[in-house]
Order: sequence, then structure tokens, then C-alpha cells
Amino acid sequence: ARRPSAAEYFLTDKGPLETAERVGFTATRNLSTDDPMKALRQMAFTAAHAHDIRVAAVAASAKAAGMSYDAYVKATNPFRGRKGQKPVYSLSLSFEPGDPAADKETMLKAADEVRHVLGLQDHQCLIVQHTDTKHPHVHLIINRVHPTTGKYASAANDRLKLSEWALAWEKRHGKIVCPAR
Repeated sequence: ARRPSAAEYFLTDKGPLETAERVGFTATRNLSTDDPMKALRQMAFTAAHAHDIRVAAVAASAKAAGMSYDAYVKATNPFRGRKGQKPVYSLSLSFEPGDPAADKETMLKAADEVRHVLGLQDHQCLIVQHTDTKHPHVHLIINRVHPTTGKYASAANDRLKLSEWALAWEKRHGKIVCPAR
């Protein structure tokens, strides 16, 4: 069976209906649009052109350093490292069922904090809230390709970073939901 696209999965209902009734709200970060479909297309374009963006960023750095492109590349080796394979980083943030504090503002604040914890605050991101479960939750679809440097962000130790953030969030909000963390 074919895997659904991000748009199909995050922006439509599950099952045979093709509506967006389960989407409570959407928000974007570091994108030139608030439209979620256009945001996904812009993110796909950035990912598809990561190398071109990287070359342009290196050329700008060479110019700023007063060096030719070739001399700058030889001196700094800016293309070292592995090429990125998976440009999409996605995760969901769930809140306790019935939590009155799980409103749009709080969910967006949590999403922004998570992006900072992961070092992805400058990356393109689509945030989608779903209303199809008892627990309020948002999905973050983040482009690992930096929109101005073309570099892929590392996802190393993300689970540890997110676990530490979640515990700190719970302590700040006075409610430890997961004491075993």
C-alpha cells in the first residue's frame, strides 16, 4: 500500500472522508506562508534544493571572506560530512486529556520551546493540531534542511533532549504526569 503524503496524513481526516475536520489549527514557522499546503510545498522545495542552497551559502561566505569560491572551499572544506537522507523531522506533543491549559497559545509555546531544545528554531516548520483524540496534541513537521545554509540538522540525542524538556515543562506547570521519566 502507498504511504500517504504529509498533506494527506496531517491535513485530512483518517478514513474515506477527505475533509479537514480533525485539524483544529495550523501554524508555520520560518515560512513565507500560513497556508499549510503551500508550507509543505515550500519545505519540499527547500529539501530538494539543499545542495544548491548550500553552494549559494558557501559562495556568499567566500565573498564575505574576500576569497575566491575555489580557494574558500579548499581552505574550509565546507562540504564535509554525510549528505542528509531524511529531510523531514516530525514529532507530536500530547497534553493530558481535559487539561484546560492545553489551548492554542500554550501548545504553540510548547512547540517553539521544543524547536529550540532541538536546535531547529531557524528551520521551516508546520504545526498542526488534531482534535480527533481525547488528548489534545500538536504535530510538528520540521524541515531538517536549513533554509539559508542548506545544511542538514542532526537529530542526535533527540529523545534525551525531549525527555528532559518534557520533565522541565511538567515541573514548570506544576503537574508531573510521567514520574518515571
